[in-house]
Amino acid sequence: MMMGLVIIGAAIITGRVIRMFKSAAGTMRGIGVGIAVGIAAAVFAEKAMDNDRRLRRNANRAKRAVTGMMDEVGHLVGIGM
Repeated sequence: MMMGLVIIGAAIITGRVIRMFKSAAGTMRGIGVGIAVGIAAAVFAEKAMDNDRRLRRNANRAKRAVTGMMDEVGHLVGIGM
């Protein structure tokens, strides 16, 4: 009787550990794909900006706008806490 419970408990723990590792592997795969896409986008954007002054100027304006918006959100969250 006791041995059966030990075997069932070991099977449950083993299943949970395997599921945890599969979840971690999926997360790591997603992070890897995100990094690869980010690097490819950065290389493409850098090549495009080298050849187009107007694109570079618009990208810098967008970057400043997003940075400003994130600062404002940070201030609002800081005030709320």
